[in-house]
Amino acid sequence: MHHNSFRRRVATGRLGIATLPTLAGGVEEFRLPLPGDNQLVGYSVPGATPEGKAEVQYLHHGKLVADTLVPSQFGTEGLALTGGLCDAAGRTCVVGYDQGAHSSGVTGLSLQPGQGITVGTAVGGDAPGATLHRYGGTAGAALLDSTYDPDYATGPHYWQTYRTVGGQLVSTGCTTPSTSPTPSPAVPVTGVCPTL
Repeated sequence: MHHNSFRRRVATGRLGIATLPTLAGGVEEFRLPLPGDNQLVGYSVPGATPEGKAEVQYLHHGKLVADTLVPSQFGTEGLALTGGLCDAAGRTCVVGYDQGAHSSGVTGLSLQPGQGITVGTAVGGDAPGATLHRYGGTAGAALLDSTYDPDYATGPHYWQTYRTVGGQLVSTGCTTPSTSPTPSPAVPVTGVCPTL
């Protein structure tokens, strides 16, 4: 799903001001240096709403080019950023966040150097702690989920991995469900994902 409504530019965006962070009470969570004297900066604002918001900003030569609220698959509230990661070219990025007490997610971004941010897809998992990875030079992520058989807490858990393609997150597959803790996959997995 494409979220153009979340795209903002300095000339028209209400968040586009020179002082950082632009969301009142924002805390810088990450700052990623990118090629061409660009940066991607992420802020969390836990108190901005009852459940918090998150924002990313794209800077060129230290000046704000574009900013956007980070949407999850459930909207823009309840997010606490946990990190960001971009491909080597600095064109495709992923932003990780925890959402509420028991879930996490990742949103894909496409950056146009010196121009703006296009928000791609957002995916979520049923446990906090989405992990961001660079899979073969491509920004990606792994999310932990449960089979819910018989319930979330006692059912087997599995990792689902994603790669970015132009800011869109595409699933590569899942690990085999297990009742024992397993580490986040360092490489994309290709197993069949459970159907819930």
